[in-house]
Amino acid sequence: MKTTYLLCILTMLLITSCQKSEVAPEQSSLSTLAKAARRGNDEIQTLIRAWNEWVFTRPFSVAPFNDPTGEFQYLDQPYSSGIFMLGPGASPDPIYRTVTISLSQYQYVFTPLVGRTAYAGPCDPTSGPKGGQTFEAYFQIALKESLNGPSGLILSWDGVSLLSKNPNELRANSGVWSFTVHPDYSGCETPSTTVYADGYWAKMPLTLGTHTLIVGGAIDAKKEKFTFSSIVTYTIHVIE
Repeated sequence: MKTTYLLCILTMLLITSCQKSEVAPEQSSLSTLAKAARRGNDEIQTLIRAWNEWVFTRPFSVAPFNDPTGEFQYLDQPYSSGIFMLGPGASPDPIYRTVTISLSQYQYVFTPLVGRTAYAGPCDPTSGPKGGQTFEAYFQIALKESLNGPSGLILSWDGVSLLSKNPNELRANSGVWSFTVHPDYSGCETPSTTVYADGYWAKMPLTLGTHTLIVGGAIDAKKEKFTFSSIVTYTIHVIE
């Protein structure tokens, strides 16, 4: 099994400048959506799958998490129903990106704060479940340590934190599905790879104006001797 570690700057979601009276409804709607996702909400699973296919079917040279300015966020946007995907950072160093989004085309942003994507396929014949284990159980066990309690989660919109007291409300997974992972990630040409993604995600509405979105988090998988963190600041110009 190969794994990809992603810190999701919640750029994948924003709003205009908020007064206290405006913040609560956004926190409430975000919380409600996340809770629904934990119950297997079809829309969230569809978005997580679309996000991963957007990232992992492209060459690494234009990876949206390896993007110094924000220019790669526009490429191959996969979702036609008003949702703009945003990519996280790939290093612990602060990253600053700028994007312009037309409200007539996209009314929401979707992003992970932090997460992991795992896949198993023909490129690695030793990967996959053993002894009657399901693919979903196989992936869940592999990712369990690193995603039960990531630290430093950040979701800030125009200087206001949108994290609730229970960040697990943002936890959601993709379920198991298949698509062709680009050889830059899988290591070989293959028609189909079994994929599973888990993490902390957010979908938020856009409004006209210029907004600042900050997203980040950290993973410490001690058994795998792996740590990862990132923080991304998005300047988002929302135009008509």
